Amino acid sequence: VHPYAFSAKVQTHLSDNPTYKDIVRLPDEERKLWDAVMVKELKSLSDLGSFKMVSRPRGANILMSTWAFKKKRYPDGALKKFKARFCVRGDQQIDGLDVFETFSPVVAWITVMLLLILSMVLKLETQQVDYTNAFCQAPLD
Repeated sequence: VHPYAFSAKVQTHLSDNPTYKDIVRLPDEERKLWDAVMVKELKSLSDLGSFKMVSRPRGANILMSTWAFKKKRYPDGALKKFKARFCVRGDQQIDGLDVFETFSPVVAWITVMLLLILSMVLKLETQQVDYTNAFCQAPLD
């Protein structure tokens, strides 16, 4: 495998990771694009049963939330799409009150790179998949 096989990087732009404060200051035309992806994200979470609006229970530990925004680009730098993810601040959870057990499926990048190198050496076909809300669990009937 050529040493530069994994060294390609897409050019980044300064405005590709805006904050919510940045977005509300944008002109109406671009802000509407961000609003649409935020609505889509909340609908997706709601449809999967992992998010619903409720009234605040008395004495509940309310976790703060935030938005993560990203402009996705093609390798040539052209804009591909806007992406918004609604994130809850899990670091504010109280063990035994908000959470009783945790599981975080992660993989070391060296493992991913090894599998890609093996697929190239063995001439195997690989595919990329982008799962929206991959860690949400659909409600059981």
